[in-house]
Amino acid sequence: DPVCSRGKWSEETCKPIPCTLEVPSVPNTDDSVAASCSDWARRDSTLGEECPYFKCASGFKQVGTLRCVAGNWALPKCIGASWAQSHPNGEDTVSRPTSHA
Repeated sequence: DPVCSRGKWSEETCKPIPCTLEVPSVPNTDDSVAASCSDWARRDSTLGEECPYFKCASGFKQVGTLRCVAGNWALPKCIGASWAQSHPNGEDTVSRPTSHA
């Protein structure tokens, strides 16, 4: 906490909250992705940066990025290519018929 001493406030600094060094696995990725991103997190990651080694398995499209945000890993999804073509923005929506009264 800041302290007032002789009419001046001490300086406080905010430190970012780091994520765990073990990156969780994401379904439909190559086996080496979690290990490569965990190595990157231990070595030289900067909070908020996207893991450059993340990629989905063949036939899947990446939606989102893997990065550390406020102490938690933000995880992307790897969705099937056919689903990705029908949902280009990665939205998981259901269309409902409209009724006419």
